[in-house]
Amino acid sequence: RLGHVLLVTFGLETYDEELCDMCGRFPGGGASVRVPLDHLKAALHRQSVQADIVVDARHFPDPEAHTLTKHTGHNPQIIARVVGHRNFQRWLRDLKGDFLAAAERVRCAGHAPSLIVALYCRAGKHRSVA
Repeated sequence: RLGHVLLVTFGLETYDEELCDMCGRFPGGGASVRVPLDHLKAALHRQSVQADIVVDARHFPDPEAHTLTKHTGHNPQIIARVVGHRNFQRWLRDLKGDFLAAAERVRCAGHAPSLIVALYCRAGKHRSVA
């Protein structure tokens, strides 16, 4: 049976008041704070999102990002910078493993492999979208 995948992107500093407050208490804000998975899932739940997988997309620092602030992660340059980053292949390999494991859990429960994947970064505009 065929399923589907729903991608949800969000920013730690922009999505949810509690996450935003948490980021504000750390130097570097949403760029450096480590948020426990249960806090992330609770924030998503407050927005009526039941994510099967929650993915951190902050592994791709871009010192030239200030040149593309008026764009989103749909911009080809931003996508190329994320995909070309030295951390991307390992990140993608890990994500693939998480995705396959989540799909198997859903399949074993007797459902079509329909998954919700939530990707986040600092602001939810560039890396998580790309």
